[in-house]
Amino acid sequence: MVWQTFVKWCYSQIEAGRAINMPEFGIIGYQQLRENMRILYVRLSENFLNNFSLQYKPEMADFEREAKNVSFEPLQKPNYANMSK
Repeated sequence: MVWQTFVKWCYSQIEAGRAINMPEFGIIGYQQLRENMRILYVRLSENFLNNFSLQYKPEMADFEREAKNVSFEPLQKPNYANMSK
């Protein structure tokens, strides 16, 4: 039940054109493929990468900088109290 509520809230934020900031995980944004089609796009945080011995490919930074269709703003932090209502 809790997971479903969180996923539903995340979906509503992405549909509204807002990215989600999960500090210990990363930023969940989206890539606009067409006017009516978005896919999730995740940028993992440095903390998450370090904890799991992962590396961020430098090519991804170039892609994000050059891509006009990847959005990480405006950022929303999950408000778990509001989700539980």
